[in-house]
Amino acid sequence: MKTVWLAVDERGEIVWNPVFLDFARYWGFTPRLCRPYRAQTKGKVESGVKYVRRNFLCGLLGREPGGLEELNAQLRQWVQNVASQRVHGTTHEEPAQRWPKEREHLQQPNGRPPYPYLDEELRRVARDAYVAWHGSRYSVPWAYAGKEVWVCERSNYIEVHYGAQRIAIHERAGRHRTVT
Repeated sequence: MKTVWLAVDERGEIVWNPVFLDFARYWGFTPRLCRPYRAQTKGKVESGVKYVRRNFLCGLLGREPGGLEELNAQLRQWVQNVASQRVHGTTHEEPAQRWPKEREHLQQPNGRPPYPYLDEELRRVARDAYVAWHGSRYSVPWAYAGKEVWVCERSNYIEVHYGAQRIAIHERAGRHRTVT
């Protein structure tokens, strides 16, 4: 799962995705991976997905929503009237009854703003000195061909950085364009 971890190094330690690791530090938690193929460590999380798939999505067959807004409305109604009213298999309580008690024990963000996520990724510059981003290619100085650069999207333009130095900036293009 490249959004969380990238690899295991020669010492057997996890190489975390730098954006995810920064997110974890920002919110004050230490990530750890479940052992692969060990259902006891991750089954509870996957069971929630399975519950929604088997009880909500299967119930939609024959009456598929016309769009995302309609799907979200049906999902909210299902959560309120069905999922929150059932007796949960682990807690043996209705989620609607348990939520107010659980809410008191959650950590509060203490006025901290949401994580300042920027859409940026590490990309390798092609031999022709272009870097790909969201279906288009953007030029960079030829000296950076073959090197890894950070590409980040700001409102309506694309910035390319090598280390702390901005090496290119372009207006955001539509898909399948080449911008020089």
